[in-house]
Amino acid sequence: MKLPYLPLALLAAASLHASPILDITFSSPTTPEQTHSFTPIWDASPNHYHGHWLCHNSLPPHFVATPSGLGINTQHNRGKIVLNPKQPHTPSAWKKQATQQPSTPLTLDGTSSFTLEAVINWNNTTSSNNGIMGQIMSPQYPSEIFLRESNGFLHYVLKSPQASVSVFHDIIDISHAKNDGHFHSIALALDSNTHQIHCYLDGKLIHTNTHPNISKLTKLHAKERPFFLGAYNSRPEYYFSGTLDRFRISPSPLSPNELLVPDKPKQTSSSLPTRSVLLGIGGIQLSLQPE
Repeated sequence: MKLPYLPLALLAAASLHASPILDITFSSPTTPEQTHSFTPIWDASPNHYHGHWLCHNSLPPHFVATPSGLGINTQHNRGKIVLNPKQPHTPSAWKKQATQQPSTPLTLDGTSSFTLEAVINWNNTTSSNNGIMGQIMSPQYPSEIFLRESNGFLHYVLKSPQASVSVFHDIIDISHAKNDGHFHSIALALDSNTHQIHCYLDGKLIHTNTHPNISKLTKLHAKERPFFLGAYNSRPEYYFSGTLDRFRISPSPLSPNELLVPDKPKQTSSSLPTRSVLLGIGGIQLSLQPE
């Protein structure tokens, strides 16, 4: 029987959607090799951008049960996930399942489409600024990309050496999501073909940016730099306060029906089995309490 012909473009699109660049679920395989200031975090994507937990007061991550698996509560242990291309240590428990280094370092460029996603719960925090993901610029690296929530509004900045696009004013109101005590999904999709940036809350379009500078964006995140989840800089007061449940980066502008939905069982692109419980990491009995 002849198989139906599918155009290469469709095949490529299907392949891209099936393989995210990054997929941190916190329910995927982890390791017993842990210290208070360096807890390895597993990336379930094929790229193996494994990171580590970093807490400003050297406390370990507080793993908690979520409706979709596991997450990390950061309200008392204020910390972030650091994806470092120069990761100093790969736990031996991972070496049979992943390469020592990522297949290609994480890069984000305005000339290629991508979608940033986070599933988070503010847990009715009183913190006014909550970093979601990204990295700010530095004198050595004049590019930046980050998402944050500030006083109930979603802010973002995409800056390359030639151009920048941002919504850094109180335009995108997500205050109801911050204050209702439930998990929510935040997504930013850059479409390099239409030169548009779309923002979504729980799969629903809440803002579209058509600024002409979108077509001029180039390098947004250099492969030599760490990328933060649950933060966007090194100031603990700007770390996310609440529960981090999932982070995903895809190499295409996902449509609403392809975006992550909160409170659903986590599906990953990894062939490794998903674990719903992690116990005894580093000799610490984890407290799994519903958020």
